[in-house]
Amino acid sequence: MAGNSGDSKEYKVGKGAAFYILIVTALLYMVNNMDRQVLAAVVEPMKAALSLNDSDTIFISHILFD
Repeated sequence: MAGNSGDSKEYKVGKGAAFYILIVTALLYMVNNMDRQVLAAVVEPMKAALSLNDSDTIFISHILFD
């Protein structure tokens, strides 16, 4: 459609709300990365305790994080 059809809505967000959303999403991103680092740190003891091979650990990691 050409031009302004009048159907578009404009959402206005205050500066404080935008900053709050930025902080929350940044914290969620950090937690996501920490989860992956924890799995990488415990994969070797987990392999030994559960008698898993490499393909089993790859399968488990893809189930948890994909």
